[in-house]
Amino acid sequence: MSALLSPREYQLGLIAELRQIEARTRERSAQAEPLFTQREQLLPRERVARLLDPGTPWLELSTLAGWLQDLPDPALSVPGGGAIVGIGMVSGTWVMLVADDSGIDAGALQALGIEKFQRAQAIALQNKLPFVHLVESAGANLLKYKVEQFVLGGGNFHGLARLSAAGIPVLSVVHGSSTAGGAYMTGLADQVIMVRGRGRAFLAGPPLLKAATGEIADDETLGGTDMHASVSGLVEHVAEDDAHALGIARQVVAHWGWQPSPRVGIISNNGPLDPAGSNKITHFIQTCDQTGVPLVWLHNTTGFMVGKEAEHAGMIKHGSKQIQALSNARVAQITVICGASFGAGNYGMCGRAFGPRFVFSWPNARTAVMGPQQAADTMGIVMEEAAARKGTALDTQKRDALKQTIVNTFERQMSAFYTSGLLLDDGVIDPRDTRQVLSLTLSLCKQAEQRTLRPMQYGVSRT
Repeated sequence: MSALLSPREYQLGLIAELRQIEARTRERSAQAEPLFTQREQLLPRERVARLLDPGTPWLELSTLAGWLQDLPDPALSVPGGGAIVGIGMVSGTWVMLVADDSGIDAGALQALGIEKFQRAQAIALQNKLPFVHLVESAGANLLKYKVEQFVLGGGNFHGLARLSAAGIPVLSVVHGSSTAGGAYMTGLADQVIMVRGRGRAFLAGPPLLKAATGEIADDETLGGTDMHASVSGLVEHVAEDDAHALGIARQVVAHWGWQPSPRVGIISNNGPLDPAGSNKITHFIQTCDQTGVPLVWLHNTTGFMVGKEAEHAGMIKHGSKQIQALSNARVAQITVICGASFGAGNYGMCGRAFGPRFVFSWPNARTAVMGPQQAADTMGIVMEEAAARKGTALDTQKRDALKQTIVNTFERQMSAFYTSGLLLDDGVIDPRDTRQVLSLTLSLCKQAEQRTLRPMQYGVSRT
């Protein structure tokens, strides 16, 4: 310590030096502002500010990451590791926030940036903080390639997988490129928001794809927002620009239910369940189960899709995943049968056999293994094929009489009043009362979770 400075002055001098070094990172990133303005994008730190609740604390972490590592000259070294990391409040919830600093080297990963990212994951895991990643990165910097950076970078994927498995929500907001390994970091998120026209994710971008395989493709076709939202299924939410994406992110965080106010996940359908629908439902169940959000099933389904196309697309496999997910979800589930409840669709939409806390039916609800006419036609075909095998004439009157008997039986047993009479639900309700009924039963489920019991090895007996 200099003899000419008091301890306080010395400390203030060090703090000023620290702020100057940190400011260098901000200034370097801000130099890209004309490019971001041209592309109608927000700068990385503007994204962070838009996402955080105004006026709340922001604890930025590891601001000096990489200082003097790539460049030993203090006048040239730019710290930060290519990422902005900190703990802040989003929609009233504390989160671990990582934003790729794409104003510096297009957000390319740096050696210490990888360690910084993994440290953020460790803090989030230990402190049970939701993890939000604002993505725009060119991936690895091939001009500064180091084999250890490649090998140890796999820890980023490992950390995201562990966070999700631990029940900690992971959200990825893709503002720009998410390339190569970065694409997997997007894929490992529980939910993904992507900006149309700017966001993209692919394992190999067009230049690498052409070099490796000779295939020629443009960014949007290969990994653009619309493709991932409508074809690959990587993206849950499509945003029109950065500000819109951050607004959606705030809504997603609010809906995680980490706040005391009640939240609910709703699964509703109107027709048969196809393979893509089953995958969508499975992912949604797992997301709600991870964050403790109860599920409400509003179902009107004729069953799982049948036919060659559905079978080839893996209907059995994907339908089984859906049933696995709903059977093992730990959150409260409430079912309302709003219309048809036919075949395995009854199972896939959390019918009585799957143990929902409550099951209610609208008066028009219909429950059966299949529709009456389909059941009758099936038996008619069986009779026709049996007659053909035996080489005997088909008794059409007998067939028609049997078909009518089947229709009558199904029509009688499938009505909501009949099934409710067998206690296959908890009551038939006026559709206009559905919101009130769900509000009451969801409140009961929430109270049950918060209530502490004192179980004994025996019941209370009288003396």
